[in-house]
Amino acid sequence: MQVKLSPKATQDRIGPVELHLDKAVLRVFVRAVPEKGRANKALCRLLAKEFSMAKSNFEVVGGAKSRHKTVLIRDGAEMLIPRIGKRLKLFGNPLGDSK
Repeated sequence: MQVKLSPKATQDRIGPVELHLDKAVLRVFVRAVPEKGRANKALCRLLAKEFSMAKSNFEVVGGAKSRHKTVLIRDGAEMLIPRIGKRLKLFGNPLGDSK
């Protein structure tokens, strides 16, 4: 899953799905600072809480020191597809699909 992380936010929250370089990217905001992997850990905790999954199911595998991250979902990724699809509808579909 592609994520654009904004550390040092006022609250932990998952935002809309956006387009970045023609790819759908989930915006995530965390209060943690981007030091010693704290923001990445906060990202995984927030995703686990939001999607009712174990923290161990989420791992930042790309972009550890970047705002643009690749998050590996170990188990239950198929459960996330409909939930992320709902976010597309909630915030307006950046992909321009009619779905």
